[in-house]
Amino acid sequence: MFYPDVGIFLIYTKTKPGNINQVEEIIFTEIEKIKENPVTKEEMCYLKAFYEGRLSRNFETAISLCGIFGLEELFTRQVISFDESIRIFKTISVDNIIETAKKYLTSPRIIIIGKGDS
Repeated sequence: MFYPDVGIFLIYTKTKPGNINQVEEIIFTEIEKIKENPVTKEEMCYLKAFYEGRLSRNFETAISLCGIFGLEELFTRQVISFDESIRIFKTISVDNIIETAKKYLTSPRIIIIGKGDS
């Protein structure tokens, strides 16, 4: 099956087992902040510059490219070039972030996966 509108938002963290509830609470508090308190223009500029730098590093090695292109093919059935990825990302606005957070970062859509020491 192919779902062209599917995306992934992932939060990854590590903690001691005794801190799991506290970390989960912090994450959900931060998600609510995203929905209610928009990032500033300065933060948005920083995020875009950070993303562009991070993405450029990811395009440096063959193994990274395989991962990027594999995920793009899997989720969108198309491969987007570095330049096109940056162009698209630069069009994202603060309003887009708030709208997306309110639409998708809601409890029926959130899945929590945990792994402990074996």
